[in-house]
Amino acid sequence: MSTQKKIFQFKALRLMEVGAPLFFILAASLRCFLETRIFSTFDDFSYYTLFHHVLWYVTAISSVLVFLSLYLKVTPRKLLWLYWGGVIIFIPVFHSMVTHTPMNLEYFAGSFSDILRYSLSAGWEYERNRSQFFAIITLDIGVFITGYAYSRSLKRALGALAGVHLILTLVGTKWFSDQDGPQTLIFIRSAFTGHVFMALIWLQAASFLTIALVGIEKRAGLAENHPGPHLAIAVAAWMLVAGILYVTGIFNKGFDAITASSPVWAGILLFYGFSKKKEDLYPSPFFATILAVILVVQLLVTVPLYFPGNATLNPQKIVQPLFYSN
Repeated sequence: MSTQKKIFQFKALRLMEVGAPLFFILAASLRCFLETRIFSTFDDFSYYTLFHHVLWYVTAISSVLVFLSLYLKVTPRKLLWLYWGGVIIFIPVFHSMVTHTPMNLEYFAGSFSDILRYSLSAGWEYERNRSQFFAIITLDIGVFITGYAYSRSLKRALGALAGVHLILTLVGTKWFSDQDGPQTLIFIRSAFTGHVFMALIWLQAASFLTIALVGIEKRAGLAENHPGPHLAIAVAAWMLVAGILYVTGIFNKGFDAITASSPVWAGILLFYGFSKKKEDLYPSPFFATILAVILVVQLLVTVPLYFPGNATLNPQKIVQPLFYSN
């Protein structure tokens, strides 16, 4: 194989790595629009609806990457192709289109036995989420094949399947609420409600999972100049800014202050990485891409919170969507 051909293949692989998470985010965005505006019983699409849904998807796939990296002993970078599997999130959309049934999906809620039943039935027993059934089955099959491909063990492949299924059940269960009611499992005091509140929840989760992925890659020894103390500085600066926002009363709820200042840690890590010489660059292109995307999303979610008009970025009215109009 010629040197020129090897260089071309290397660049193509890099492009696939950079494009994978971006593709996933775009796919999740389109899925949100179709689900909440076109195939819904009412128009629930808005700025924060979009970030609520997209950040949930980012949290879900990041959780899966963390688990599979540790369980299969593979670096996150080698699992990057899983982002391209995000096309399966359109299966419920096609189901709604074919059956002409509105999408009315919701987090799993209920008793432990209820959620266990929903999970074991791949969502079929939860009537509102029945359109997810075929997507979940497809995902389970894909995870089993992936587990076997990396481990060459049926036992470990089944373990990967069970682990991912459990993780996505946990992520898909309604744990948090800004209202202290009898069905609330974890009550979080926040000045924000609805899609804004849930966007903040998943923003935090995506941020912590990104740190975890960086840590796994660092442990694999693939980067000589790992963030180490810079990560500690980034987190400390994040908490310091959050404390200032809370003490000064800009945000009078601790959760809101922490979330609003979350871009600090990603910004510091990116600054450190890109301020190094090219040959010493850390993080790798994969993590630089992930961090850059997360930082942009963090800014898009948090900056409006500093202005009184952020309430207008929630759904403002209920109308009959185009797909179901007469």
